[in-house]
Amino acid sequence: QTLFKSSEGLFAVINGAGQLYRLKDSAGFTVVKRVDKTYHMGISFNAANFCIGPKIYSFGGYGFWKENGLLRTYSPVTREWDIIKTDREIAASFLPSYFWVDTLKKQLYVESPTFEREGPADSALLSKWKNAVWRLDLESGNWNREGTIVPTLNRGKIHTPWGNLLNAEFDKFHLYDYPNGKLYSADREFSRKLR
Repeated sequence: QTLFKSSEGLFAVINGAGQLYRLKDSAGFTVVKRVDKTYHMGISFNAANFCIGPKIYSFGGYGFWKENGLLRTYSPVTREWDIIKTDREIAASFLPSYFWVDTLKKQLYVESPTFEREGPADSALLSKWKNAVWRLDLESGNWNREGTIVPTLNRGKIHTPWGNLLNAEFDKFHLYDYPNGKLYSADREFSRKLR
């Protein structure tokens, strides 16, 4: 399950099902109400679920024996998920949540996607996807390959407004700054203070 806050309130998405719930406080109790009318989709296990302002998104995921690169947005009018057209389908499933959203510029950054749906399965060509960072402009639907990441640092991520904070070496923190393509590392003494 993914829990997130939009400008419209606090929401939860059920992993794989696409079912959306709104959480409200009522007389000291949390009331959970389903707001969508989605039939169990089964295509969004480990999807990247996030919001920008009032708009709720779901990207990628796994289901029916394949990963997908579909960008979906929730429509409060129809109470269902709509697919947004992008210039290509970059399939991804996020077991450790290897994505980051720039809410100000409306950009989705994806680390190490599985493959491009239209791309061939040739192992030499698939190597271009390994450790790659891709950026999706959520307004235009266009993908751009931004560069590569350090694969050994892909552990223990926390989303922050500045990028993903990670504790890969268990005693040293790093910050991936996706928009600027930089990796910042804190020294061990400062990292201990962050604990």
